[in-house]
Amino acid sequence: MKHVRTYSFCLIACVAAAALADGAKAPLTTEPATLVRSAADGATITGTIKFKDGTIAKGIPVQIIDPILARKKPEKGDKQKRGDDNGVVSKGSTDANGLYTCPNVPIGNYRVVAGSPMTGTAFSTVRVDNPGSFTVDFTLRPPRIPDSLAMNP
Repeated sequence: MKHVRTYSFCLIACVAAAALADGAKAPLTTEPATLVRSAADGATITGTIKFKDGTIAKGIPVQIIDPILARKKPEKGDKQKRGDDNGVVSKGSTDANGLYTCPNVPIGNYRVVAGSPMTGTAFSTVRVDNPGSFTVDFTLRPPRIPDSLAMNP
């Protein structure tokens, strides 16, 4: 939080200096500036998901995860537990054609995770640097079933 306050103070000082340089007599404030990543101005991450054999992957969950938020530990007294959706900024799933869409992703670096333990999982990283559209395609490899669990005819 120390860095945010320093940045906010610098931002206020720069705005005040610019106003005074123009001859304006605007009152100065000591309220910290707030920097917010707006999801409404965010990007859309889309893509297709197939299995290794080329078949379309229907109903596969996709999550866009902010790694910084995912590492954040819950405050004492919070009811968050391991397994909550910490760090997930957008979700989606594939349609009947294997296409997915995850809207409203703010500018930043993210990990795109597709799949589940039953279908296999894949991930990729993406840097969202503008509110446009980004494509991340996946090919899932089903998990290997140990011989001890395989069904014998």
